[in-house]
Amino acid sequence: FIPPNLGNPIRGADRPLQPFGNGEQQVISDVMAERVVDALEVIEIEHQALHDVLTDLPNRVLLLDRLEQAILAAERQSSLLALLIMDLDRFKEVNDTFGHHIGDHLLLTVAERLQRAIRASDSVARMGGDEFVVLLPDIGPAAHALRMAEQLIEVFAQPLTIGAHELQLTA
Repeated sequence: FIPPNLGNPIRGADRPLQPFGNGEQQVISDVMAERVVDALEVIEIEHQALHDVLTDLPNRVLLLDRLEQAILAAERQSSLLALLIMDLDRFKEVNDTFGHHIGDHLLLTVAERLQRAIRASDSVARMGGDEFVVLLPDIGPAAHALRMAEQLIEVFAQPLTIGAHELQLTA
């Protein structure tokens, strides 16, 4: 409540709002665009810090965070989790025989196959080289972890066609 004899103490409150002029609109637009670009750069830097450059899978840092969270959840819920570590057999031979380009395509294909084979709540991470880790939170009975490990090994039993090369992998 403002007593009528004092007037409005907020400067300019007695005047109607005026739209921004073109120059002011451009300044606001430029500042907002800069802030959006800055935010996107921060998001990209954070993503690069937490993901493998080649496969875009979570890296060791992100996997360790997810593992810590899964352990805490398992303790709260009295549930089990599993951690499967997979290493591609003879990957060095693929790189030496066909070149790193084919090896990179092979790793990308393996990453895609592993991601398709897991549940939405699971995580696949690339630890480096030809080593992948699969985190299975809330796995249920231990037999489910064994069954999932067998399914993932089957993923590698299917031949991979990379360019003109058909490769048979084991893990």
